[in-house]
Amino acid sequence: MKITVIHSPQEKCGVREYGMQLDRSFRAQGVEIEEHTLANMQAGFDSAPSGGVVLVHFEAGLVYPAQLGGFARSARGRGVKVVFCCHWYDYDHMREHYWNAVDRFVLHRDGYGNLMPGSVVIPLGCPVYEPNAGRTALRAKLGLPAKATVMTTIGFLARWKRLPEVALAMLNSIANHPDLFIHFHTPWPYYNEDAKQDEPIIRDIIEHHEHGKRLKFSTEFLPEKDALDVAFASDLGFVFHPFHTHSVSAATKQFVSARRPLVVTNSSHANDLRGNVGIHRVDTFDVWAFARAVVEIALDKTRLEVLQQGMVEEYKRLNMNEVARQYIELFKEVAA
Repeated sequence: MKITVIHSPQEKCGVREYGMQLDRSFRAQGVEIEEHTLANMQAGFDSAPSGGVVLVHFEAGLVYPAQLGGFARSARGRGVKVVFCCHWYDYDHMREHYWNAVDRFVLHRDGYGNLMPGSVVIPLGCPVYEPNAGRTALRAKLGLPAKATVMTTIGFLARWKRLPEVALAMLNSIANHPDLFIHFHTPWPYYNEDAKQDEPIIRDIIEHHEHGKRLKFSTEFLPEKDALDVAFASDLGFVFHPFHTHSVSAATKQFVSARRPLVVTNSSHANDLRGNVGIHRVDTFDVWAFARAVVEIALDKTRLEVLQQGMVEEYKRLNMNEVARQYIELFKEVAA
């Protein structure tokens, strides 16, 4: 099988990172890939033969709708099958711009309400990962305390995540628990105005807080394997999403890959993760209540073990090789 894949053109971009991970699993299962980006999408669509498949990694902020819709309709007119991997989905937007332009809209979770014709659900996969070193060695490499219970958050430094508030709430919540340690790994994304504003605020909080020395703050953009090592080195992950979204979180998948327990809010942004398998959901968007819940879970060793075993099961369901297999079956269906 050969397919054409159209990626995000941006570096330090979650959509691009995801697409490359999925490509790797496609190739491992014998799929030949011709790669293009949204910056040269016409060449991508033009290269696909009648009956061929074009997979577009779609995020509304990365494209001009009229341009993408036009190229997709033209390709379909030649018999090309068009599949959108929807990193963001809104029915009204899709209906307005992409009606009759797409054969399958791949959503990453249920619960979007109205669906475009041809919509299917395939989970957002997590990277395939096996650690090359033990957690003690990784902690030494990362500058994390060997014996502390380490609570880690991972994700791009974006203002909507309210990370300065999360940092302050977490530092306050560990005040009476000297064995707890916090790690913020929040790289700068390609759109860096948010990071320029929030990084100095977080560093100021760390500098002036009584327990600031128990929060490690790293912002470098790491290679995939190194970022997953950060998750594996932790005892517990936490990701604060302060509202419902039109997408799902890639940051949570770092902890699925590393098979580490995870605390999230009740935001739809994490609704692709099953029930309470490997995760603890905090039923509020209140950052202070969320921080207290993270600490409560971190102190409960029995609960941590149960959640970790649950995350082992989630990894079996969500690892990128399994997700790629589902896409391949979809491609065979649409091309038949």
